[in-house]
Amino acid sequence: MSYPRKDIELLDCYIMGMLDDIEKAKVENRILKDEEFRKLWNDLIIIIEGIKRSGSKTTGKEKLYKLEEALENLSKKRN
Repeated sequence: MSYPRKDIELLDCYIMGMLDDIEKAKVENRILKDEEFRKLWNDLIIIIEGIKRSGSKTTGKEKLYKLEEALENLSKKRN
């Protein structure tokens, strides 16, 4: 299954602390109640942790490329 780009962007904003309290509560509620959204959340957390571990070895541009590549691979696996 491929994840909608808007959901990825929404969770990115949530992680970066860019949402107001109402938007943040909506995301948290959706993580609890929407199974596919929760799967995306869990996948992103795993990817972020992997990037953090390898962070000292790569540039920001390389990290973004690896994140995009990992998301594409996850989408292909779910299809």
